Amino acid sequence: MIQSRQPAFSFLGNDTGGALSLTFGPTTAFDYDALPKVVETDFAAPGAALSAGPPDVPPFIPPDTSSGTELQTNVILLNLNYTQFAANTPATMSVQAWDWHEVGFTSTHRFLCWERIPINLIDTRLTATGAFGTPYGNIRFTPSPLTGISSPHLLGALEEVSTVGRTIRNLIHSSTAASPATFITDIEE
Repeated sequence: MIQSRQPAFSFLGNDTGGALSLTFGPTTAFDYDALPKVVETDFAAPGAALSAGPPDVPPFIPPDTSSGTELQTNVILLNLNYTQFAANTPATMSVQAWDWHEVGFTSTHRFLCWERIPINLIDTRLTATGAFGTPYGNIRFTPSPLTGISSPHLLGALEEVSTVGRTIRNLIHSSTAASPATFITDIEE
């Protein structure tokens, strides 16, 4: 969620010669509050039978009938530390995933501005039939560098597509970015 500390009906952003500049930071000197530093959520692994569990760790939930199969899990990421029509460097982040037995998987991912990408293209191990090996897990995206002018400021969602439907969930965050960010885009006339 993007929030502002400015009074209601305030004009936010600056017109800088045909471009709109929006700032994000920890004080009222910025248009909006600071963005998330680290974003995370739980997910269903592609190829997973969707059922309760795990049956082999406390509280020992017995297996039930599968309600469907996870076909694809897509991660949607947006880096708001971005300037349209400028030379932007790819956002770099550490990706950490844990299966429901708390076995960890770590990789690095890069993207420019925004993307919608299947989770198993970020890390090929993150499938129910692959090294991940469980139907559900957790994933966390940590920007690199964590601070400074080039630090990515992430927002995101997760799209899960199964044989029984489609679910969209926001990535949640537990802390805010330490460095301010600026998003600059072209103003349409």
